[in-house]
Amino acid sequence: MLRTTTMMIALLGCFFGQLKAEIIVDFEDLSLDADSVAHADASETPFVSQGVEFNRLWNSDFDCCPSAWALSNKTDIVTAGFTNQHAAYVSPQGGGVDGSTNYGVANNSYAGHALVFFPEPTALLGTYVANTTYSYLAVVDGNDGAGFVKGPFGQGDYFRLDFMGIDEQGESTGTVEFYLADYRDGKADAVSEWTWVDLTSLGPNVSRLEFQLESTDVGDFGMNTPAYFAIDNLTLVPEPAGAVLLFPALLSLAAVRRRWAGR
Repeated sequence: MLRTTTMMIALLGCFFGQLKAEIIVDFEDLSLDADSVAHADASETPFVSQGVEFNRLWNSDFDCCPSAWALSNKTDIVTAGFTNQHAAYVSPQGGGVDGSTNYGVANNSYAGHALVFFPEPTALLGTYVANTTYSYLAVVDGNDGAGFVKGPFGQGDYFRLDFMGIDEQGESTGTVEFYLADYRDGKADAVSEWTWVDLTSLGPNVSRLEFQLESTDVGDFGMNTPAYFAIDNLTLVPEPAGAVLLFPALLSLAAVRRRWAGR
């Protein structure tokens, strides 16, 4: 009994000794001129904040059209349309979380989707999410600057962002849904501030994040709602080596202890 208890304590000590401090990816470690954006060019070089990699894509067929991730500090919450695609819609002043400067803007396009890569298996605590001005004004005012959207959202409409965790083997660890705009069941809500999304249900072994956007406003060529969103303060805890293997061992030792106690 004493030996078993001692072993359990020792293993627990090893486990908690390996725990790592949380990392907050706030993009403030990256340099950016005032009121500007750093999107993809032909090199498609990703940007890295706090060791976390964000892909950037470029349409080589037409030598144009950056997509996936961009680093931004734009604050324009008034101008509708594609020319203002990289501003987070955060009323009333724009900008990052709690008055910070930089944040990330994602765009899923026909050229590819936004991805986030972690340097090691990771437990995600969550992230702050916002609409972009481009998508917000398209949803709320029916103004995308080009007339592609059907008009302002009405009852039954929604604009949803799915966070999908992927492990080292390429298998899903789960999906978290978040509504950037929700006009179902009598609601008329569109996100107009940085809003926390809990990602803990994706588990402790996330190697990359994928994203899916879905809207009820669709046309002949797919979704009409601009396929954009913004994030800031992505918060994670890298998984300590061996923690996943240790957990079943602790359960086994606990069972042994119960058997000893029953004698």
